[in-house]
Amino acid sequence: MITEMNIKVVCEESFSKREIKILETFLSTLSGHSNALVTKEGMFLNPLSKEKSVIYYHNFVFVKSLTEQMCAELKEVLTRRIKNAFIMMEFVEPIVTFEETIINI
Repeated sequence: MITEMNIKVVCEESFSKREIKILETFLSTLSGHSNALVTKEGMFLNPLSKEKSVIYYHNFVFVKSLTEQMCAELKEVLTRRIKNAFIMMEFVEPIVTFEETIINI
């Protein structure tokens, strides 16, 4: 069961501090909506300290633990939505990575 997951989004584009804040807000909204669609449960979004090259780095803590299948679906939905959004905004394609915390029951 997956109890929490980190997501990191990196893009080889130059953004101002204001643009990064707007993108962080947008990506948090996209993440929350994707989670609701896939899991039908709540989650907490916690910002993590990030390097300058990283646009978005957050820890998701799930109200109910996710199965590996549900986690894979959430990662797929999030990656697709983030990449499509960057294409629509005509930015360079981002690199989206995940790290899960798995608990064996």
